[in-house]
Amino acid sequence: TDAIFQDIDMTNFHMLNNWHPAMLADQKLSSHPVRLLDVDSNQEITQSFNSIAYAKGATVLAMLRHVLGKDVFQYGLNRFLDTYQYSTATYPDLVASMTTHVKDGNLIKAFMDSYILQKNYPLISVEITSNKIKLTQSRYAKTTNETKLNDNSYYWVVPITITGFKNNKPVDLLTSDYTMMTGRNMELEFDKTFDAIKLNLEGNMMFVTHYPLNNLNRLIDLANEANSPLSIKDRGHLVCDIFHSASINLIPYSVALEAVKFLRKEEHFLPWGLAGQYFGDLASMLDASLSVCFLGYLSHLIKPQLGHIMSTKISLEHQIMVETMLNYEKFVTKKGQDQSMKKKDWSKLREYKSLTENERSPASILFETSKPSQIEKIGNTLVKYPCSHPSQAILDFLERYSSVSPETVWKVYRENFEKYNEHCGKIQFVYAKALRAMISAQRDLKIVEEIERFFVTHPAGSGGLGVEEGLEAARFKIRFREESGTDIRDYLEGQGYCEVEDVIADMVQGLTALIT
Repeated sequence: TDAIFQDIDMTNFHMLNNWHPAMLADQKLSSHPVRLLDVDSNQEITQSFNSIAYAKGATVLAMLRHVLGKDVFQYGLNRFLDTYQYSTATYPDLVASMTTHVKDGNLIKAFMDSYILQKNYPLISVEITSNKIKLTQSRYAKTTNETKLNDNSYYWVVPITITGFKNNKPVDLLTSDYTMMTGRNMELEFDKTFDAIKLNLEGNMMFVTHYPLNNLNRLIDLANEANSPLSIKDRGHLVCDIFHSASINLIPYSVALEAVKFLRKEEHFLPWGLAGQYFGDLASMLDASLSVCFLGYLSHLIKPQLGHIMSTKISLEHQIMVETMLNYEKFVTKKGQDQSMKKKDWSKLREYKSLTENERSPASILFETSKPSQIEKIGNTLVKYPCSHPSQAILDFLERYSSVSPETVWKVYRENFEKYNEHCGKIQFVYAKALRAMISAQRDLKIVEEIERFFVTHPAGSGGLGVEEGLEAARFKIRFREESGTDIRDYLEGQGYCEVEDVIADMVQGLTALIT
């Protein structure tokens, strides 16, 4: 692809579509290893074909390619394919093919096993003293369960890449491409001096780095330079490290939001694409009034880029940047409009009941409303007056209204559990997704605890994984609001981002002009 489209770097898409989804999917305690040793249930079958298997599996192979080098990696891969053509092969067969011809085969195997055979990934904390650094690894996971998080059986064999910066210029600190971290702690001393360091060059490896605040601030300064010594991937990876650190309270969200304002100058799609998922997740955890302020922040962030994207540049990468910024603007304007959702009448419900079962569809009943009484009426109507595709209508109901009134959706689901479970229990992926959406949106810890007790005696079948993940996410969001809500509010109000109505109007006008 690089040979055909010479104006685009396909490794950017690996980072955006494999590495980043793997980091986000594997950050939960409810995650699972890439290789499941036993597959005995529908839930485990579902887990075998999700983003952990595909995105994390691809990411580990890409890491292996960086560790071995292109030629050695290709030799091992060809050997594997030649040996097992027209037959079945296992993970140990792949490891043997990739490691028996290299000098440090056992070390490479230990590295692969640590990422394939256990879930989650490492957090590398950095201490800097003069020209020495100390690295400490622990388990990274977004959770409220500190006991499980501190399970000492988890550790990784981690390929560490490092570069230094002195007077805004890169400084080579290692004598080789990487050094392998094989224990929980590692100390390195360098011959050269530096003002700042960056680990995990271009995000090629799968771990989160927690820097001392002065080093993080220095990296942000470098990202803000007109001719930044940080590559496009390093700037995007810096965004990821910042938000991953904020997610587990290693730095305040106010620091994170201020830090990534270097995106105002960023003209490449990759850092913006990586940041988008974090912004979306953050918006979903804020209450309604704070969401409005956050839209003001996003409007401030993207506004400088709206003029740049309509330049006369013609390239595939520029077209992707245009699409990325339009998606941001649509997100801001849609969220702004959602905050003032208009009241709907009951005509759709009356029309739906008058139709025959074959004429009924999700589109004919699921209208926009924020009123709990209307949401409850819609949910109950779906049971009493089923449509031609009842499972799809119920799943759409659970997902659509959970973001508006999650406690109402839970009430309807609980009261109609048998019918809902009967219709949806065999649809593995989407049922789990819908339950995860309903449960993770809950704002009251008492309701979360009630849901947990309910599903102990009322198994959700193939939706069980969604229940587990939803409970984990709900507890995390509730703790987030308790611990970070005030910090974010003080920051957004202090920066003047809460006066957003005029900004939203500007964005709507700008979007219309750009589309035209």
